[in-house]
Amino acid sequence: MKSKTRETLRGIWKGRTPYLAALRDVAIAIAAVAIIMSALWGYTGQPFPKTAPMVVIESGSMMHDDSPYGKLGTIDPGDLVLVKRTGVREDVATYAYESNAGGARQRYGTYGDVIIYRPYNAANRTPIIHRAVLWLDYDEDTGSYDLPELGLYGQSGTVTIEGYGYNGATVRLNLAALLSNPAARHDGFITLGDNNNGAYDQGGSICTEPILPEWIIGKSRGEIPWFGLIKLAIQGNNVYPQEGWSRVGRAYAPTDLWVCLGICIAAIVTVPIAVDVTTSIIEKRKAGKEKEENIEQATAVRDRNK
Repeated sequence: MKSKTRETLRGIWKGRTPYLAALRDVAIAIAAVAIIMSALWGYTGQPFPKTAPMVVIESGSMMHDDSPYGKLGTIDPGDLVLVKRTGVREDVATYAYESNAGGARQRYGTYGDVIIYRPYNAANRTPIIHRAVLWLDYDEDTGSYDLPELGLYGQSGTVTIEGYGYNGATVRLNLAALLSNPAARHDGFITLGDNNNGAYDQGGSICTEPILPEWIIGKSRGEIPWFGLIKLAIQGNNVYPQEGWSRVGRAYAPTDLWVCLGICIAAIVTVPIAVDVTTSIIEKRKAGKEKEENIEQATAVRDRNK
């Protein structure tokens, strides 16, 4: 019975009819997708299927002005990035820590993990993807913050960080403003978009409290450039256009990113066609050559039989 079943499956797998070929192609495609999805969820550690292992970047808040054409290596609109799950504070390396640690690796153009968090852990808030600048410890006894990564303790005024990030921005942390908000009197991360010129999230309307570890969906890893623009073109990205940006569909993004996406799509479409055409030409030439050889052989046989 097992031998018969094995032979049946082998016949289906090696079958050359259009139906069996199509069935085989579908099975291969499903298996490939399953393997890729399993690998993505396995690497990121995100709960399946609740949280996606990858997100599309919508805004330009993490862009770098010095990025080359195509903007590889930085986080830009339309990029797809993996979201590696985090659980505790120690899972996130801040800019302040890594910039003072010899030999620390830079990510997306400068030090510190880029985290994806939901402001106030509110389900109705759009996740933010910004860099973790430093960690604050709130001291209930003194009503002040400690900044252990900078070696500062009992701070309640303004702390200045010079030469921050890829463009050497100045970040002025107004701790007094944070402390004036009772809800912000807790530990957490200060976060900042690389392209926001030192305007950290907790100093504006993005999130007025330090980011708690449980608010963090994960930290960004890797980059698949441009292809997320397809989703943005359909759904939109609700950003203000800037100089050098273009609109396609419902989304705005830097023009060079749209160009790179177009080139990739053109390559994906034309390369298989070119391969098929080239293969067909080669096979026809080979068949023609074999036909000529057969004719020559037949002629030679007739000549010998005369």
